[in-house]
Amino acid sequence: MHKPFGTEDSVRRLLEALSTYYQAPHFRVKVEHQESLRAHNTVAEISSSVHR
Repeated sequence: MHKPFGTEDSVRRLLEALSTYYQAPHFRVKVEHQESLRAHNTVAEISSSVHR
């Protein structure tokens, strides 16, 4: 069964994947989930430098 994950989990997964991408010395990731059932959206953002 698939375990649901939120915007924070999505940002962490993208950070993990991008940290091995040698052509990007620095990056910023922003994930926004626009809610259709609730009156609020969720946003998570992270930036990092790739250490070699």
